[in-house]
Amino acid sequence: MSQSPENHFDKPQPDLRESGSLFEQSLKQEIDRRAPVLPEIERQTREILDSSGQVLALVEPQRRREQNQLGSQDVWLVIDFDDVLFRTTSFMSDYQERLHQVTGLELNTIRRFYEESKQSDHGQPAFRHETFLEKIQAASKISPDALTAVFQSLTPKDYTEPAMTKAVLAARSIPDRAVRVSILSFGDPAYQSPRIRSTEIAQYADEIIITEGSKRAVMEKLLKEDYDVDVTPFDQALEDEGIAIVDTTTPMPEKMPMTLFVDDSPEQGREFDNILFDKGLVNIRFRDSQAKRSTKRHGLRPRIVIGDKESEHAGLELFRIAELAASARDQITKHGTASVWEMLSTSERRIKSLQQHPVRAEASWAIEREKYIQGIQNEAL
Repeated sequence: MSQSPENHFDKPQPDLRESGSLFEQSLKQEIDRRAPVLPEIERQTREILDSSGQVLALVEPQRRREQNQLGSQDVWLVIDFDDVLFRTTSFMSDYQERLHQVTGLELNTIRRFYEESKQSDHGQPAFRHETFLEKIQAASKISPDALTAVFQSLTPKDYTEPAMTKAVLAARSIPDRAVRVSILSFGDPAYQSPRIRSTEIAQYADEIIITEGSKRAVMEKLLKEDYDVDVTPFDQALEDEGIAIVDTTTPMPEKMPMTLFVDDSPEQGREFDNILFDKGLVNIRFRDSQAKRSTKRHGLRPRIVIGDKESEHAGLELFRIAELAASARDQITKHGTASVWEMLSTSERRIKSLQQHPVRAEASWAIEREKYIQGIQNEAL
């Protein structure tokens, strides 16, 4: 009897503190000290409702965080999963190739089934894995268990972006600064949740947020519920033929952390352009060979782009942005975001600002984290 393929999606992840270099282990221990991992029995999924009372998003907590800590955070890193933290395009290509080998179906047929399995309940179609497998099974007569085994045979860690994962870990453990990390992903929760939770990156996050609707609408709700910050509704945020009115001299709300939104989609970026910048949100476009493309020209506001070079460079840039945002948090609260945008807007300005900032000058840990993200082995603590 042949042995069933190993299921890489349901197996428990190893203790983070027992893997990686000594330096990496120290970062993981620091995260655990600040925000211990929640036991499965205590992970109560939170529903985010839209104005009509329908479920807009599900928030799956991963780490313990006291409610009163929400108002004292310096940075909130909200980062996309697909083709930012996880090479989803490569994953799906390999998955379809394996299905082709097992079922004998033509690749074009499998790709057509994939597109046909995108269904919409909240506007934008989301991939339904169960529907996809039903179509494959009906056409190939292969058993559902055998098809499920093909999916489970893929190893999630083979598709994670190492440098981006390291950047999140490094940012999450910035000393003396409260950093919240949320993975915000679009898709069917039944498909997205097990994929995300099977990767190591999920263990660095405070929560996993999954929506089939607008990510911007989710952020509006969370900013209000968690920080009591009102965001101008999308339809009201545009005036003068599509130009957003922005007052970058207005101090940020005191409870509001500097929010870094990272996504590969230009369309998502356009939606977030319309959250007024004086609310403290910085829009970061992750762009690499698998990132989504757009032929439309966004004319609302500049955004930071990372990923034009190798992934190590993108990870390092993300960490530097998070570090500078954390260091500059007090300045943003008092004086608004205009000067901070100048610091964050280009790589050269970021490096210069970091070199001049007193927090940076006193912190050798930042240099060690840069080496770590770039893959330089350093076992000395």
